[in-house]
Amino acid sequence: MQKLIYTNSRGDSVTIGHNPPFQLASIEGLGDLDADIQTSKAPYQDGSTYLDALLNERTISIGLRIKENSIEELFELRKNIASIFNPKFGLGTLRYEYPGGVKVINAVADHVPTFPSGNNNHGPTFQRSMITLICPDPYWRDIESISKPMSAIEPRFSFPFKFPVEFGTEGSRQVYNNIGDVPAPVLIEFRGPATNPRVINETTGEFIQLNRILGPDDRLFIDTSIGNKTVEIVDASGKRTNVFNWLDVNSTLFDLELGENTISYLADDGRENAIVQITYQNRYVGI
Repeated sequence: MQKLIYTNSRGDSVTIGHNPPFQLASIEGLGDLDADIQTSKAPYQDGSTYLDALLNERTISIGLRIKENSIEELFELRKNIASIFNPKFGLGTLRYEYPGGVKVINAVADHVPTFPSGNNNHGPTFQRSMITLICPDPYWRDIESISKPMSAIEPRFSFPFKFPVEFGTEGSRQVYNNIGDVPAPVLIEFRGPATNPRVINETTGEFIQLNRILGPDDRLFIDTSIGNKTVEIVDASGKRTNVFNWLDVNSTLFDLELGENTISYLADDGRENAIVQITYQNRYVGI
């Protein structure tokens, strides 16, 4: 059984599923997705050289049947669904529940829902409607984010022990498994204190380093997603400060590659209560 739940940017939502008043009749665009194949061609070359493939934005078409007990209630539902899918509200979230699980995607209505005429499309207690959604980011995502913390100090001793004792080392390591179809951007939260904190993707050799001292009440947030790349510090009062200019020049706001990624943390100086937390969502080209 399939069910759609669309929530707009104002928090208003509608459920389209098996039961009235909004019954799902059809849905297209769950998997089919056009790609622009990027190639180059040298003089006298037969064919071309493949460079990359860029996926276009996703289009999802939804057909539904609105059913109510009276014509007055039917027109109220028409008004309601037109308001929820108002394109002026911008991006909302489409949740798709199906036998294989639950996925979400950000989407905006391409037009105000249409209500076709004709005896087959409407009557005193029913109305067919069509809705087209545009998804600028074409990837479906798992409903749940994956979040794993890393402690800044790794314990290195056990009982009983002999001298000299190595009580701990600065740095920590954690494995993050991206089971999606494409690289996944990450949200990194680092809680101080620390000096020049660095988060390293050992799988790719990329790192993110902030050349700055973080106080014990400072929290560093790094978002690597396209269109929302941010590097901010939030202090104890909640004030947010853009510290993009404090990034080390060799830093890369990396994504998690497909499969296992080993991520580690280092700092020139830190305390054992420092914590790094990395959050991400698996992303899919189709369902």
